[in-house]
Amino acid sequence: MSLPAASPRGGPSLSPALPSATANAFSRMAATREAVGAIMTSSDATGQDAERGIDETPVSLGYDRVRFLAPVFFGDTVTVDYTIAGIDTERRRSTGDITVKNQDGTLVAVATHILKWVRNK
Repeated sequence: MSLPAASPRGGPSLSPALPSATANAFSRMAATREAVGAIMTSSDATGQDAERGIDETPVSLGYDRVRFLAPVFFGDTVTVDYTIAGIDTERRRSTGDITVKNQDGTLVAVATHILKWVRNK
């Protein structure tokens, strides 16, 4: 019987039976999903405007220039900052700059969020 390999954070590896390179790739993949979840969550708050009597509803058209700059591990705490970067009234669109940092203040992900503003019927 072998002991589990250590993860980059010092705990047992997520996949102790996998070779080191494969385990590291798996850790990066798991971290990416966690950071993506944080980015996606940031856009959910904008939908609350419709509940406050605003006559338009923002609809997410997606994300542009998504970059994962550093790994995020299970157990890390991430902070998402969402800043309105631009408003195009003719096209009824807005863009938001998203930055994601871990508990150490390291920038782990960035993206641009694109919203289309649709009139409520």
